[in-house]
Amino acid sequence: MDIIGSQVGRTSVLALSGALNTLSAPALSVRAIALCDTGVHTILVDLGKVPHLTSAGLRALMVINKRAEQAGVGMALCGLNEMVHDLLDVSGMLDIFRIYPDRESALVAIDRPGSP
Repeated sequence: MDIIGSQVGRTSVLALSGALNTLSAPALSVRAIALCDTGVHTILVDLGKVPHLTSAGLRALMVINKRAEQAGVGMALCGLNEMVHDLLDVSGMLDIFRIYPDRESALVAIDRPGSP
């Protein structure tokens, strides 16, 4: 999996490409947790090019979300395909994350005044 990071306004975007699994999840966790520690406003994880994720990927997203909450950093996901969306739904995690259909709509919503 590749992780391409960028900064858009107050939001740090992590665009993933490839499977989010046991091999790749630790790299995402390390990268996102490091962002939490820098005091960014929001982390947006773009899953638009992630064909599937495993339980390790789900765990990584939960760990990142918990650390973000502790640091007062917002977190959102975007670009979920149907399989990833269904996996989050079945696992009961769909309501834990702010989820947007694509990066553009996520960035507009996140940059609104008063947005967490």
